[in-house]
Amino acid sequence: APVTGVPRSGWVYVGRFSPEKGLSQLLANWPMEGHPLSLIGDGPLWQSIQSENRDRPGLDFLGRLSQDQTQSAIAASVGVVIPSRWAEGLPLVLGEALRAGTPVLARAGSSAADFIAQAGGGRVYESDEIIGEFLDSWRIASSEARRVFDQHLSQATWVSGLERIYEQAS
Repeated sequence: APVTGVPRSGWVYVGRFSPEKGLSQLLANWPMEGHPLSLIGDGPLWQSIQSENRDRPGLDFLGRLSQDQTQSAIAASVGVVIPSRWAEGLPLVLGEALRAGTPVLARAGSSAADFIAQAGGGRVYESDEIIGEFLDSWRIASSEARRVFDQHLSQATWVSGLERIYEQAS
């Protein structure tokens, strides 16, 4: 269930620290003032990204966390950022964020951005250079994110869709 009545703060990135995820470009443009960012995950770029950004205030390198710890961090944040630069399958963190009522900010060109553009639950940004504008004007309600989860990603929605497929096939 979504967290209600709890003040949310900061942003979170959850994922692999690898080139296609776009984290280096995101961090090069992320405005730290008023927008703290927690980084959860691991991967081949973990050491270099951490050492390049070690002295930047507002960045919290949490590393690999348990599923419960990750879900708590997502539920406590203002938003989840998905800066992916490739058309991967729908990332699990997208569903986890929307289920927690946490809106998603996704970079254009990814499956997460395509989903958000079609269904809602967040916003899509076109380039890393304008990320600050999106953060400063962020006004996506937790209830909208949860509504998108319920309508598109919930178990009931999937079961209903499968039932329709079986009915049409028989």
